[in-house]
Amino acid sequence: MPDASRAGNDKSLELREIKTNFDASVAFTSSVEEKRQGKVNIRTRQNNAVLDLMFAPILNKPLDDNEVHLFTPFFVDAKVSNGPISEKTLSLNRIILGTQYAVRWRPKDRGFNKYVFSFQGLNVSDRDFKRVEAKFNFAFRPIFSKWNKPLENRHVTPEPPSRLVPENGPKFIRTGSFGYQIQPTVGFELGGVYRSRRSAFNNEDSSRDLRRVFFGLDSLFNITRFANLKFTDTFYIRGESSTARYRNYFKGELSVPILLSPRTAQSVFLSFERGNQPPFVTPSVNAIKIGYRISSAFFGPR
Repeated sequence: MPDASRAGNDKSLELREIKTNFDASVAFTSSVEEKRQGKVNIRTRQNNAVLDLMFAPILNKPLDDNEVHLFTPFFVDAKVSNGPISEKTLSLNRIILGTQYAVRWRPKDRGFNKYVFSFQGLNVSDRDFKRVEAKFNFAFRPIFSKWNKPLENRHVTPEPPSRLVPENGPKFIRTGSFGYQIQPTVGFELGGVYRSRRSAFNNEDSSRDLRRVFFGLDSLFNITRFANLKFTDTFYIRGESSTARYRNYFKGELSVPILLSPRTAQSVFLSFERGNQPPFVTPSVNAIKIGYRISSAFFGPR
């Protein structure tokens, strides 16, 4: 299993990259708001609990080395918190039900660059399903070898190789103390809103026809094997809204992996997020989270 610090993050814009069957985290969040009372500005704090869940019971196996086809028939991607959904909420409070087909392609020259094309059918709503949109999502993610040198891939094979247990294959020894991954993304969304029972917040009006273009950048830095620092930034251009044409979402996270095992991984994390994501019917967030994450491939090979 990869360490849990890489799981649970939104690596694919509003959808994280699906690598495990089960990926969940719980967090305690806190934000500060400045209010005007009379002639004095008073800072007030709001605390909240958050559940971040990804569940995909069926994940297909790669078919070959050059062109890999992956199909996930059903998944749930949810970010919800307690309390009412208002302009002061701390969570995005969105639930995604969907299906995904992805193609990972490598040029015929057997180079190290890879290109990922993902096609998704999505049902996206707020937490209580008062505003729901159905849409088609396409994303293109180029993975350049020079920009992707994760620490987990840095190892050497000792010479001469060990012959104590030949059936176990070659032995690898980890080297280095720093790794990084930088991956840009571009894509679009087309669809419509088929249920609208929640009034829009300020500057969030939109039509029922969805037309969006997005650009994103994901960065992950392995600071030794004991800590990871991740930044995600996504910029949306919304064709369905005249007063809120542009939206941005940023998330930074520091995580420390703990209690690793062959099939399950765990970590503790500290994160900061600001902005909003589809369906853009809950307020923008500006919050700090301290939490615990667990990731498991319980349906994967032993």
